Amino acid sequence: MENSILNKKEIQVDIFGKTYTLMYEGDHKYLMDVASYVDEKMKGISSGANIIDSFKVAVLASLQIAEELFNARKELNQNAQAGDERTAALLDLINKNIKEFE
Repeated sequence: MENSILNKKEIQVDIFGKTYTLMYEGDHKYLMDVASYVDEKMKGISSGANIIDSFKVAVLASLQIAEELFNARKELNQNAQAGDERTAALLDLINKNIKEFE
């Protein structure tokens, strides 16, 4: 576990007008992109609803991002299910063709 701590680096990100120092491991560009995404969500909510309270903006942004996550998971599950159904149909077709050649 100590090696994990030693490998981490600090990075500063700006979100909704505040600077946060985060520890990261790996690609810092990815973390910068994530922070930028959160910043954009918060700014969009703040300007669209004229909300100044950063806590309220953060909660609303979190809800919006969570909704996106839930929708993405739902779509992924639907795609996986459709893929499973296509695979089963192909296996049935293959098995029928194999029986015809036996």
